Amino acid sequence: MTLARIAVSLVGLTAALAISCSDPPSPPAQGALTIIVQPSGGGSCLSHAQLTAPTEFDVYKNLTCNVADESCQPNDLVVVDGADGVDLDCTVASEGDGYKLAGTLRLPGIVDFGVASNSPLREGANAGGLQVFEWASATGESQSDPACDVTIRKIQGGAVLADFFCSALGKQTSASDPACTARGSFIFENCGG
Repeated sequence: MTLARIAVSLVGLTAALAISCSDPPSPPAQGALTIIVQPSGGGSCLSHAQLTAPTEFDVYKNLTCNVADESCQPNDLVVVDGADGVDLDCTVASEGDGYKLAGTLRLPGIVDFGVASNSPLREGANAGGLQVFEWASATGESQSDPACDVTIRKIQGGAVLADFFCSALGKQTSASDPACTARGSFIFENCGG
């Protein structure tokens, strides 16, 4: 074998190794949500029903299962960012002794939902630790609660499973606007962080 062939072979081998050793692309964000919004005190809400994403019946059961049980699969039914019009963007990043969380889940014609942590969250109860937003895509109206209670069932960099309760969900433009309550559960995975 000549020196030129050896040099070409080494260059080709180096290029092949560089291509095969690169990191695979990150999987797209995925998640699921169940939320029940109800009027409180005779007010009106943008929505007042149980909404789920994906729309399968078992989403609620999956999201609320006991994570200590091996058969619990909260991520069994999920929507994936970019599939079927889903827009899911989330971040679960380590901060101090907890995690900062931000995420939006939009399933056209079904639900527009967003969350953001007010301070680093830890597993367990976090009173007033979560902002929750809901949008009516048809009208562009939104309602929110800046201080929902959240119970983090599992959290790590890039993933969260949580339950929440909002006692004052509303348009937040006057004291009479927070006319709804909301409760639900969500899971976000493959998030930035």
